[in-house]
Amino acid sequence: MAARTPTLWNPKVLISFWTFQTVSALVIIGLLAWAAVVLSHQDSSGVRQGLGAFDIYTLFISSLSIILMIAEAVLYKKNQLRPTNYLTTNVIKTTLWTVLLIIELLAAAFASFDFIALVIIIVTL
Repeated sequence: MAARTPTLWNPKVLISFWTFQTVSALVIIGLLAWAAVVLSHQDSSGVRQGLGAFDIYTLFISSLSIILMIAEAVLYKKNQLRPTNYLTTNVIKTTLWTVLLIIELLAAAFASFDFIALVIIIVTL
């Protein structure tokens, strides 16, 4: 049996983080897809509603997070995941989710926020 090169990464921790982040992002994407279907139906006045800019930004962040997590996993599997790569992808994800949290908190300050969305953002941050 060939000896594996020593690594800084604990696979159990990385896989746990990636699983939680991926499931969270997929749940958010699923909820946004469900909201898009519900909002696409006409209301009694005949007006169709759609997703807002905040929802599109959330969809973008969730999709980008999944792409970055897949890239991290592939680099890890090829033994090419360096601390700088991992740090960079996590800084990008954290920055984008923090901006989303700030937007939600500003909406809360102006009394037009969604409590469930705020909880989801805080948990996934």
